[in-house]
Amino acid sequence: MIAVCGQAADARAPLGAPSMAPLPSPAHAPMASLRVYGPSQRDVWQGRGDARQSVDLCVVSTTGRFRLRITSQSGGALINHKSRIHYTLSFRDGAGAAHDVDVSDQALVMIEGSAPSAADCTHGPNSTLSLSATQADLLKGPAGEYFDRLRLVADPL
Repeated sequence: MIAVCGQAADARAPLGAPSMAPLPSPAHAPMASLRVYGPSQRDVWQGRGDARQSVDLCVVSTTGRFRLRITSQSGGALINHKSRIHYTLSFRDGAGAAHDVDVSDQALVMIEGSAPSAADCTHGPNSTLSLSATQADLLKGPAGEYFDRLRLVADPL
């Protein structure tokens, strides 16, 4: 399961509502912000095949480029009480470019992407972050619930 915290997310938003960082203003220093929409679905692994879960994002930048910093609370693994399961992240930015990252126990991952500088989040998501774990990795751990919490921060480039 992916739990995502957006930079400057509105803590008063109702559960399941999109969180929103302030939109950038072209009159000021370069800014980037992101909006996190709820996961597309909760993936319950059925014992075969790879597990995958995605969350929709809107990332905007006054420069048209950004660096997405992803911090893993669990040090880059899905965890339960006794075991760690390796996963990978895939990010598709607003320009359609795909970025695949092998997390491999990294607590911090950085991805550079593009977003139209004129874009805002009024028309919904423009990018997707997906987490996947292979069947081989999932079979290494005992049955149970595994999690990681990801913190996302968008910086202008």
